[in-house]
Amino acid sequence: MDRLRVLQVIRPAQGGMQNHLLELANGLRCRGVDQIIACNRGAMATHFRNAGLKVAEISLPGSVDPVRDALSIVQLVKLIIRYRPVILHLHGAKAGLAGRVAGHLTATPTVVYTVHNSVFHEFWPGWKRRTAAVVEGLLARHTDLVITVSEALRAELIRVAGIPPTRLRTIRNGVPGFPFHGGEGERVRQEFGIAAEQNVVGCVARFAPQKGLQDLLLAVEMVQRTHPVHLLLVGSGPLEGQLRAQARQLSIEATFAGYRNDVPALLASMDVFVLPSHSEGLPLIILEAMMAGLPIVASRVGGIPEAVIDGCTGRLVDPHRPEQLAAAINEFLSDRAAGSTSASAGAQRVRALFSVDRMIDETMEAYRELRRRKSQYGV
Repeated sequence: MDRLRVLQVIRPAQGGMQNHLLELANGLRCRGVDQIIACNRGAMATHFRNAGLKVAEISLPGSVDPVRDALSIVQLVKLIIRYRPVILHLHGAKAGLAGRVAGHLTATPTVVYTVHNSVFHEFWPGWKRRTAAVVEGLLARHTDLVITVSEALRAELIRVAGIPPTRLRTIRNGVPGFPFHGGEGERVRQEFGIAAEQNVVGCVARFAPQKGLQDLLLAVEMVQRTHPVHLLLVGSGPLEGQLRAQARQLSIEATFAGYRNDVPALLASMDVFVLPSHSEGLPLIILEAMMAGLPIVASRVGGIPEAVIDGCTGRLVDPHRPEQLAAAINEFLSDRAAGSTSASAGAQRVRALFSVDRMIDETMEAYRELRRRKSQYGV
């Protein structure tokens, strides 16, 4: 079989999805795959280029914009004609929309679409969720394989969009091991002026409605009644102003660290990691926090329960329930031995089941199966 030529297309993203593709592309390159990454110019393109990957800059809007979406499809059509990929691999809903239209127009041999997060947001009105389901069902007909990063996402696409199970495959996210040095944590605490006696409750997330950070602020206000606590929020997004105002209103001692590229050091500064999401795929940051040996408190949504086993590798709570978040955080702050046991079990689970090598090997095997299937029909 000829060497695989893959065009990876990603929507505008920071954090989890971008890091997923970076690890995947690096691993595929080491396995002999010829690939190019199509993404928006700027920080994202620079990020991939600095890793030694080939990049083609496109203009793909993050939100719905009919005119710019049409221009994106034209750009992708031209890129596909020039690069002639054997596999077109799309990441994220917007790339999945524009890319599958472009793939159909160019008769690209094989189209793969990875779903990283739920595409049926709970905060959308019903008509919008129904429209998204219809669109996903139609586009699936022009997709050889839909990869989901969790079994929960796979079940959702079957149930809501009616996508045939045979067209879906779960390949769970994976994370690399990284050093976890307590000294780095002390440096971060000093940088933000966090007192030694304070317990650091942390979260790394985009400041968007689906992440449930308002619930975390309410929970921390309850926790600080019994424990000295400092909230460390890492990230950025449209709700930042609202969250800052809420923290002031609740008299929470909080640091808004912004977007950072030293996640291991930030995790090393935390006593408990909390992800209060309302919807998720399988967030990389949960796996990274588990790998770092932190007690985990997270919402029981999406693929999170596939990584965090309640009462064993962390504590799971219902979404939209800040009082449950507070109780779970208090549990770990009050019983350090229980937190340490849970953290050790979490790190062991990630090393065993959520490695980057496993994720890359399963993706490579999916590519090979698709090519074998196509070759049987002379495609």
